[in-house]
Amino acid sequence: MTTPASASSSGRSEGSDHTPEYHQLRATLSSLQRAATRFTGQTAAGLGRDRDTIWDAVEPWLPLAERRLNEAARSPSQQAHWRGMISAACRPESTCLPPPDLVLLLSAARCLLRALMEAERPGPSVSDIADRVRGAISNGTYPPGSLLAARPIAADVGAPTLDRVDLALQDLQREGLIDISPSKRARVAGSTMLQGPAERIAAWLRFLIQSGVFPPRSAMPSVQPLARSLVSSTPDVSSALHLLADRQVLLIQRGHRTVVHPVPPFTVAIPPELDDLALKLTCRALPKVRPTGTDILAACRQTHIEPPRVR
Repeated sequence: MTTPASASSSGRSEGSDHTPEYHQLRATLSSLQRAATRFTGQTAAGLGRDRDTIWDAVEPWLPLAERRLNEAARSPSQQAHWRGMISAACRPESTCLPPPDLVLLLSAARCLLRALMEAERPGPSVSDIADRVRGAISNGTYPPGSLLAARPIAADVGAPTLDRVDLALQDLQREGLIDISPSKRARVAGSTMLQGPAERIAAWLRFLIQSGVFPPRSAMPSVQPLARSLVSSTPDVSSALHLLADRQVLLIQRGHRTVVHPVPPFTVAIPPELDDLALKLTCRALPKVRPTGTDILAACRQTHIEPPRVR
């Protein structure tokens, strides 16, 4: 099994964003996966040897895991995450305890090694991401009741993976700033009933724009079809559009179509290709129905809303 490099070899590899530890961790994980194919588990002695193989692979990396635990002092969720992974993957201190299940132990070891690899990737820390989202909630960028999608947040803050965003959102939930449902949907805390209908419509349209449904410079639907689609009154929709214009999300000019600002105050997801979207929808379609890009455009037209402009 590959062991960690000495402290003198730390730092990014020349021409690479990955540290030497990242490559060594990946080698350790690969070696462990190859070793797992030879596990027998048919006798008590064989199970013991297999467990020792896993622990021998993990133990050289435990000091690095403890260091990551200490570095996460500002993130209670990340600390709990590291403690759980370390406890599940390390060798029990007492021989009186029953030996861990081999499958669960192997899964825990893989989880810890992958987490250590993720921690080696450059990017903002969990606490830094939480600070950014906390500030956006404070200044009204994320109003009460608005959905917090991990992927747009990761793109906005430059997080290398969604794991850091998920842990940051868990920290904000501990603070009472957001609510996370059992289905892992995160929303800013606060009843949307306290907002007017225009604010609720504006929050929904902002989410659609941020998700790439209406990319920068694209024309928004006119007020009447938009009101029909949102089951809302035209005055409320018009007010919502002007709220977004005040926040530099939309551009409204008399006599012209309302368009999405060329540079909105947030990162916008890249809109999907219609053919790719059709492929993703295939598993959700009716039996023996395979939607195409043409079908999606036709469905959009039936809603009386122009389909989003695609690349």
